[in-house]
Amino acid sequence: LESYYRVTSDKISRVRDIDSLGMIRLTSTNLNKDYTLGVELTVNYEQFKWLRLNASTSYYNYRLEGQVFGEDIAKKTDVWDANFNLTFMLTPDTRLQTNGFYSGPTITAQGNDYGRFSWNAALRQDFWNKQASLTLQVRDILGTMKREFSSKDAYLYNKFLMDFESPVVSLAF
Repeated sequence: LESYYRVTSDKISRVRDIDSLGMIRLTSTNLNKDYTLGVELTVNYEQFKWLRLNASTSYYNYRLEGQVFGEDIAKKTDVWDANFNLTFMLTPDTRLQTNGFYSGPTITAQGNDYGRFSWNAALRQDFWNKQASLTLQVRDILGTMKREFSSKDAYLYNKFLMDFESPVVSLAF
């Protein structure tokens, strides 16, 4: 279990505005300062030769201060996230691994990031004394990896959704 406090100056933030033609412009700029105070729990478990677990979770208070296009902002929220990696050694040359993460909703300079979750798995077979391997991987098994943001100011309300193609299956040798 660890605790931490972090201050970031000149934080790079994504901002949106409307140009003279009425087009929405998305840029990044150094305009804020943020403060993070939290705790993190990490677990590394290897009770058996055939099973390994690495997992962590964080809970933190996030505060964002600065100016966006001359307007003062001061926001704060509580956030939590988690990730895990579970490896099964099926044989000395065959490994099944699954991992996932959750990143909770948080604030941005102009709005909100609604959080995301993804789960992946891979099966790896080694050959010729580990000189070669064949790996079958499936990313975003449940099709949940979406990024959703919203922003709002006096002139614009914008909701943005990135919906990734999933699941993605790959085979590599």
